Amino acid sequence: MAGGDPKKPLDPQEAFRSGIKMVVGAVNNTLAGLEQVTEGVRKPTKATLHSMTTNATIAAKFTKDLYNKRNEFAPQLIGGSAVLGGGIMVLRRGRIAGVVGATAAAGVAYGVVYDQFSLESVPDIVFGKK
Repeated sequence: MAGGDPKKPLDPQEAFRSGIKMVVGAVNNTLAGLEQVTEGVRKPTKATLHSMTTNATIAAKFTKDLYNKRNEFAPQLIGGSAVLGGGIMVLRRGRIAGVVGATAAAGVAYGVVYDQFSLESVPDIVFGKK
């Protein structure tokens, strides 16, 4: 019983107020705990997102620079693409498919290196023109 004679009956308004105080206290404690959990998740997530953004920016710059210098390494790019494409097809489907895969990969690499088609138009082809 809230402060008074233990034999005296509790006033209904006093009981209602004490009940509301208990509910408000419980809600405040729950919200405080939820805020701590949210901050515990938010800080590592924010740090990870920042790290990913930084690394993606560096990778995008490197890829763009490499794409702009592709004519300097044309034989290596075309030959590497032919070996990689042919090798994958040989392992998966056999010799004849390997020759076809190497030829296709080399053809695509040649087209990219010598601007037979532009990779800048690929997003428009994939996602549609705006």
